[in-house]
Amino acid sequence: MDSVKIDVIDLDSESIELCKLLNEYRDIPDNIDINYIVYDYLLDNVIGTYDLVIGNPPFSKLNKDMPVDFYRNIFNDNVSKNLSSFFLQKALNEAKNVVMILPKYFLSNSDFRLARDIANKYEIERIIDFGEKGFKGVLIETIALFINTQKERSKTVSYSVTKNITNVQPQKKLTDNNFPNWLLYRNQFFEDIASKMNMGVFKVYRDRSITNAKLNKESGIRVLKSRNIERNGTKILDIENYDSYIEEDTLKNLGVNKYRYRTDVFLSPNMTYYPRIIRKPDDCVVNGSVAILENIKNVEIKQEHLDFINSSDFEEFYKIARNHSTRSLNIDQNSVKYFGLIKIGD
Repeated sequence: MDSVKIDVIDLDSESIELCKLLNEYRDIPDNIDINYIVYDYLLDNVIGTYDLVIGNPPFSKLNKDMPVDFYRNIFNDNVSKNLSSFFLQKALNEAKNVVMILPKYFLSNSDFRLARDIANKYEIERIIDFGEKGFKGVLIETIALFINTQKERSKTVSYSVTKNITNVQPQKKLTDNNFPNWLLYRNQFFEDIASKMNMGVFKVYRDRSITNAKLNKESGIRVLKSRNIERNGTKILDIENYDSYIEEDTLKNLGVNKYRYRTDVFLSPNMTYYPRIIRKPDDCVVNGSVAILENIKNVEIKQEHLDFINSSDFEEFYKIARNHSTRSLNIDQNSVKYFGLIKIGD
């Protein structure tokens, strides 16, 4: 190769100066021409400039200090709420190949829905799942997307750094719209379980108003927390120095109070690798560590259905559904769809 031209772009001048300094200690070949640019990469939408764009954009939520309306107008995007979404969209628009570091919740978060749809138009060659090993000392899961904008969709290779798992599948299965998120590790086991379940049965409610400051250890209405739900989903546990209560006068002003006497809804711990479900007892509420699942299909939910969700088979299915994540495990409007009902008799 006669020459390689590289544009290094960052909004922060100090980062650019640091990059220059570090490159003085690197053995960079003479045919490499580096152009250092202090600039907001998102401020224009150039088409077809680069052979390769490599990016590690900020994972920041949009806020009032950013030119949000300007970004939305440039990208015709009123969905994205994370800066990294715009970086990916721009790179896909101006490069033949894109390698982008993104938060792992890109695979499932509704904020990235439009960016996922755009990326899915091209060949997603590879996804590396770093888990929490992407950045030392930073407790956030990350992935690297490798996309070729010049090729048709084919197969995608997904690799887990933390679990040393490699999965090769057609891209159309990875990005299948029948499921609420991209599925890196979809396999035959997942297919078999999914085919035996009726999904999309529940909607989810999560309380965000019961803080520890509102709780006490002695009296009032019981507030169930995640550890109160037995590991196999068979009963509610009483745990000394853990059980909590809330005064009735405080509870009556909170949204979760509407579920106090309801026994037709179900409880599942949030943020856990071990999904389980139990029918809600009477005269109690939950805090944010427990999700309330409400039947929206008006179907009869039998003990057999609950037993399956509490089984090892469902646990493995759910791990694959959540892409073996360790951080982004909240039960939300998307992931609750996986809490399906096994078809009785299958």
